[in-house]
Amino acid sequence: MSVLPDYLVPAVVVVLDAFPVSPNGKLDRRALPAPEFAGGVAAGREPTTPTELVVAGLFGELLGVERVGLDDSFFALGGHSLLAARLISQIRVSIGRPVSIRSVFDAPTVAALAAHLDALEEPAQAYPALVTTDRPDPMPLSAAQRRLWFLYRFDGPSSTYNLPFAARLIGPLDLEALRVAFGDVVARHETLRTVFPDQDGTPVQRVLDGAEVPFTVADSTVHGLAAHLRDVFETPIRLETEIPILVTLLRLAADDHVLALVVHHIAGDDWSTGPLLRDLAAAYAARRSGHAPAWTPLAVQYADYTLWQERLLGAADHPSDLANRQLAYWSETLAGLPDAVPLPTDRQRPPIPVAGGGRVRTEIPAATMAALRPLLAETSVSELMLAHTAVAVVLHKLGAGMDLPIGALVAGRSDPALESLVGFFVNTVVLRIDLSGDPSLRELLHRVRRTALDAYANADVPFDNVVEKVNPNRVAGRHPLIQTLVDFWNPAGDNPGLDGLAATALEPTEPAAAKFDLSLTFTADSRSGGGLLASAEYDADLFDRATIDRLLDRLIRVLATMAADADVPLSQVDVLSADERRVLLTEWSGRGSAPGMDSGNALAALVAAESVGSDAVVGSDSGVGSGVSVVDVWDG
Repeated sequence: MSVLPDYLVPAVVVVLDAFPVSPNGKLDRRALPAPEFAGGVAAGREPTTPTELVVAGLFGELLGVERVGLDDSFFALGGHSLLAARLISQIRVSIGRPVSIRSVFDAPTVAALAAHLDALEEPAQAYPALVTTDRPDPMPLSAAQRRLWFLYRFDGPSSTYNLPFAARLIGPLDLEALRVAFGDVVARHETLRTVFPDQDGTPVQRVLDGAEVPFTVADSTVHGLAAHLRDVFETPIRLETEIPILVTLLRLAADDHVLALVVHHIAGDDWSTGPLLRDLAAAYAARRSGHAPAWTPLAVQYADYTLWQERLLGAADHPSDLANRQLAYWSETLAGLPDAVPLPTDRQRPPIPVAGGGRVRTEIPAATMAALRPLLAETSVSELMLAHTAVAVVLHKLGAGMDLPIGALVAGRSDPALESLVGFFVNTVVLRIDLSGDPSLRELLHRVRRTALDAYANADVPFDNVVEKVNPNRVAGRHPLIQTLVDFWNPAGDNPGLDGLAATALEPTEPAAAKFDLSLTFTADSRSGGGLLASAEYDADLFDRATIDRLLDRLIRVLATMAADADVPLSQVDVLSADERRVLLTEWSGRGSAPGMDSGNALAALVAAESVGSDAVVGSDSGVGSGVSVVDVWDG
């Protein structure tokens, strides 16, 4: 180990008596025990200065590590972009310094980050204090809520912005305790008992006291479960009069139930699942014991955040300096942005959505991710940045061009008081990825890193304000600025863990509608020993399922190429499978013919195949018998 670079030295070593094997004699990765990160104190230096001790303590608290050494890296211990945002907010409160997310990526160890913090001059207050304040009447909506409310008023009640969650509960369920526990949770989080009426043409928040949670119990069967869940998840919520939460308990057998939960996006986001389920578990355990939950009251409620956001950003006609700076950044960064990225769709966009949404899942092998992680450590790139890079490469190879705007989500919880709150805080930012100049994959990772960190540093201003400032051409049914979104989600804590029950979260059903043309979500897969799950949600009016299947196959191929050789130029990244290459070089070469492919396209494909190292794109031919939708050729 003394001659290895730091990023190749294992963060932890697990000693086993024998490797678990599958029935066919191969290594069973899912049966391997999860490594326990204990920090580097035993083998390295200990933190000593006050700043080092605070930073090490925050690392340990956020990452669940008992002891953290001075030279331990936040990311090597299991950190990611989402946790880095939480670290920043904790540092702001604990040390009083406004550290940026770029600083965490550039100085990821306790020693480096503490030195960076100590070198900062005494800062002015960057953010107003988030505290409870007197509320105006009427109470306004947050910026994110206003966008969803206007969409709701335009489209009418629908399930497009329902956030579904389902879990299988095995064991003796106390139905009444669960019903009362949901009432406790809704009483605790004001946003879950808020309605949004129209007052003289303006939406307002109205918090209800003593709101009753819609709680339905119904019988179901294993075979009918998917259809039953779909019915539940597609139930529209009338925001003017109904609280934004629905609970349905489906009974499969006496000790076998499925809990189906819907929260409207105006009242929650993916992050909210964690605190909601943790509070539900505490309330259920308390109610089973015959008493109310004895939890600490929340420091603030969502309405307090709404007023804090107004103080942070200023009014629409008098924005704050922070809002002006960030809007100026976005105006410059997105100037001249393409109206739309030419995605490899199977059909043109219809004037009115018809087909709804679809979802396809795949697994990125643990071996591929294990081979990539040294590269991520070397380049200080997160798995989310890696995902953005790989998606950009695939879309470019499928004819999307070299100037690719791709959406990313930021948690928007810039104060520790928001971490335990259910509410709609998430914001969307645009990563404008430049693929020009035939960069290597390593250089492209660096470009995406710089782009992402700049975007995160300007993520306080709401996406709608950015759209208004940039003022792109609008097309009905097409999302402005971005049509593709990429997200990374670590589902830790998203298990209800109800007292006395074995609870397992279920895979989501097919979406009733797609919010973007294409959304890809990458999730840490603890079952595969370090792999990732990739889920693609797509607009079924535009794409066939087979096209998305092929896109995910190409994504895995790009990641494998990057793992094998990150210095390969973009023009020489091959996204064709062996079968597609055989079809291209033999059947389309005149020795055979592809069904549905006319001679002109076959000739173009053959010419492209003969162009060594070319980055040629042949026009859309989705649905032809070859299974190739858009062909990008590298004759290597």
